[in-house]
Amino acid sequence: SIAGTAQALSLPSLAAPAIVGRRPHARLSPATMATYEWSFEEKMRFAQMPNSEYGRLLCEQQKVDNSSIFGCILGPDGRGDDNGVVAAGTSRGHVYAWDVATKVQISPAPCDVRQTCKNPKPWDAKVGGIYAMALIPGQTKPVLAVGGDRGVCLAAWEPESWPAPRVHQSPIDDNPDGSRPPPPECNALAVHDARLVCGDGDGAVRRRDVETGKIVETCKAHADMVLALSLAEEAGVVATASEDGDACLVDFRQKDAVVKRFSGVAATARTAAAAAGVAEGQGWCGAVHADPRANWVTIAGGVDGPTESIGGGRESLGGWLATFYAPTGNLSRCFATKAPIRVLQPDATRGLLLAGGDNADLLTLPLHDCSSTAAPRRIRVPSPAIYSIAVGDAPGRLLRANQLDGDDSGAPPVVLTAGPAPFVSVSAGDQYLHHLKLLQGEPL
Repeated sequence: SIAGTAQALSLPSLAAPAIVGRRPHARLSPATMATYEWSFEEKMRFAQMPNSEYGRLLCEQQKVDNSSIFGCILGPDGRGDDNGVVAAGTSRGHVYAWDVATKVQISPAPCDVRQTCKNPKPWDAKVGGIYAMALIPGQTKPVLAVGGDRGVCLAAWEPESWPAPRVHQSPIDDNPDGSRPPPPECNALAVHDARLVCGDGDGAVRRRDVETGKIVETCKAHADMVLALSLAEEAGVVATASEDGDACLVDFRQKDAVVKRFSGVAATARTAAAAAGVAEGQGWCGAVHADPRANWVTIAGGVDGPTESIGGGRESLGGWLATFYAPTGNLSRCFATKAPIRVLQPDATRGLLLAGGDNADLLTLPLHDCSSTAAPRRIRVPSPAIYSIAVGDAPGRLLRANQLDGDDSGAPPVVLTAGPAPFVSVSAGDQYLHHLKLLQGEPL
C-alpha cells in the first residue's frame, strides 16, 4: 500500500499551493511578489517573521513554483522496454527524464543513461510553464508533444539527446486597439488519427499536423479555457472539459463539430456544495474521460464558494465527479469529493478509473460499471496533491528489480503520480515502489 510511505521517504515537506481560479499555482513566487495583492493578515504575519524564516518560506515556495509537475508520460527506452523511460514537464518549462527501473535521471548532456550524472540537465521545451504531454507514434521513432503557456512544441523522442523543439502557437486576433495579445496556452493534449489534438486557453479545440505543426481543423467548443481532453478511439470523437462549466463531445468529421454538450454541472456542483455545508456554489470542469465508444462520459472538477480568497480567486468548497450516459445525457452516478479533481486516467488492466486533485488522495472507481454508487476507494500518495497520472504496462526490468513478475494473476501496471512536489511517484498497482527526484541543473 502507498499509505504511510511519505514519512519513510526523504521527501521535502511541502503543502499543496493555494488555488486561485481553476489552475493551481504557487502563491509566494518571488517573481510575482511585486504585483501580488497581499491581505492585511498576510502582511502582518510576514512582518513579524525573522528574516531567515521569511527567506526560507520564499525559497521553499519557489521550489514548488519551479517544480510542480502537470504532465508525465511513459515512453520507450530504445532497449526493448516500451515504458522504460519516464518524462515529466514542470511549471518552469523544463522536461526531465528518468530510467524507470534504475531511477537514474537521463541527461541530454554527454553522459550515459546507465551511469549516474553528477549534474543532469533538463531540457527546455521553449513553451513556458508545461501543462500537458503526449507521445505520438512515428514511422521511425515517437514524437514528443508538450503543451504550455506559449503553445505546443514537437520533438523526436530522444531522451538522451533531445533535439531543438519546434514551437507552434495558435492564431490570435488583435485587440480592439490593434495590440497583439499573447497566444492562448495549450492545457491538454490527445492523439487522434496520427494528429495532435490541443485544448487551448481560448476555448478552442484544434487538430495539428504532426509533421508540420500546422493547424488543420479548429472547433470553438467553449466560452472559456479547455482544461482536459479524452479520446474515444472507436467512436472517433474527443471529449472536452472547460472552465466554463461544460463538457463536450467533438467530432471533426461533422460540419457542426460539437455533437454533444453536457451542461449539467450545476446539479453536481450543488450536490458537492451541499456536502460541504454550503447553500450554493459555482462548479467548474477540470477533468474528463470517455469510454472507447463514447457511451459513458465521466466529468469531474471543483466547486467555488461565494467568498474571495487571497489573490482574487474563490474559496474552494471541494470537488465532484459525475458520469453521464452520452446518448441520452442521463446522469448515472455522482460523488462529492473533499478536494477539486483535476485529472482522470483509465487503468484498463485493472478495470479502474483513477482520479486525482488538490489533496494526496488517489481515488479509484470502477471503469466499466458506470452505474456503481459505491464510494471511491482512497489511496494516499507522497505528493501533497495530484496534477498528473500516467498508467502503462510495467517494464520487465522494473518488475524483476522489485520481484513482481512471478504472480500468476498477471503483472500489475506501472502507475505514475505527480503534483506540486519535485518528484514523480512510481507504483506497481497499489504498491509504492520509489520516487524519481528532480535533480536541478542548467537546462539545455
